[in-house]
Amino acid sequence: MSMLSAKQKVSLFGSGDGRQFTCDDVWNLIVEPKQWKENDIDWKQNISKKPASKTDLKKLSNKLDAYLLQFDAKEVGICPIKQELFSQCFNEIIRQETLNCAERGYMLIMIRDEIKMNIESYKMLYESRTAYGIRKTLLATKILKLENQVLETDLTKTENTAVEFEQEMAEKYEMEVQNHTKMINALKKKSQMFKGSSYWGDGRNLVLTPLNLI
Repeated sequence: MSMLSAKQKVSLFGSGDGRQFTCDDVWNLIVEPKQWKENDIDWKQNISKKPASKTDLKKLSNKLDAYLLQFDAKEVGICPIKQELFSQCFNEIIRQETLNCAERGYMLIMIRDEIKMNIESYKMLYESRTAYGIRKTLLATKILKLENQVLETDLTKTENTAVEFEQEMAEKYEMEVQNHTKMINALKKKSQMFKGSSYWGDGRNLVLTPLNLI
């Protein structure tokens, strides 16, 4: 059912064409009459004009509680199921009040439609903010992935540099060990040569003669 237009509001109060404001006008605004065709016969079902008793109200309240549990309606937050059930109950209250005073029934319809428009506005705002939050989350996730890839690349480069440095240091150490070993061997050979020699002389002139030649 569409919201009331400004033209409908003026005509219903009779300021436009001067017609009287009736209960049928309000009832048709509460719920549009159902029309269908069956066996080449046009059928039309209007809203009930039967007054409600206290027993009917009690049954309506119990049925509302039962449906809320049956369809697992949310207690808080936006819930289309709860919104639809309460909307139907509010329409029933408008129907009953219209039997007593058509003008009050019409004012309740205006309040109902205003509430619906506000709810729709809140829904659009909520959906917009939710979509914005999702986009921001996706963007942040994408940025984090890119930063993670950069960090992984830097880590790989650092690890490769560390491995190359370790290899270079190991090669230098090996070369130093080899040079040190060669130096020690050379010194050992010189030491053996000095140990295998004798010194002879008269105190003024010193003659060196190898022992193996005596």
